Parts: sequence; C-alpha cells; structure tokens
Amino acid sequence: MPVGEFGLAIDDHALATSTPASNGRSTIHIRSAATGARVRDIAAPIWVSAAAWTSRGLVATGYRDASMREDGGLVLISPTGAIDVLVAAGPFSSALGRPVARGDVVVSP
Repeated sequence: MPVGEFGLAIDDHALATSTPASNGRSTIHIRSAATGARVRDIAAPIWVSAAAWTSRGLVATGYRDASMREDGGLVLISPTGAIDVLVAAGPFSSALGRPVARGDVVVSP
C-alpha cells in the first residue's frame, strides 16, 4: 500500500484503501489483493473511516465530511463504482456525547 493510503478492508480479490479528497470526503482506491495494482478510484460521498467487503461490494461508514461532526451513515460501493446509500447521513444523537468515534463495520450474508 502506498504511503498516505489508509487500509479499510481486504478479501480474496481486492483491497480497499482511502485517501482524503479535497472536498472533505474520501477517495476509495480498489486494489488487486494479489498484486496491489490499482483497479479503480471512487469518490465516496462521505469521509470514510471503516469498511467491510460483502458479496455486493464495499460497505463503508464514517462521517458526513472531514469535520467529523455528523454521521456519514452507511454506503454500499460496488466494484464498478456505483454508490447506494443504505443509511442516510445525519446528525449524531446527543446521547452519544462528543466527539463521536466511528468504529468497525461488521457484515454478514
């Protein structure tokens, strides 16, 4: 993985990494798990902090943007680069306190 890319998820075929984008969100880089070669770059609609592979693609979570003040929800990023919003971004519950740290993404079939 190149310097400056942050690892998110790996499976038998692909490695997903991220870098900060100039718009306060993330760019997702899909790499070959076998060779590390870059396959595709995808502009994520959120600041991605964690992700996991599923049979349909990469499920990612994080923050609305780099300010990390609002929940980014959940997005599904397909291997072709299509993005589906699974849970819409929005404000964090005040019951969580501040700052809110986004953790792992756990998925199951």
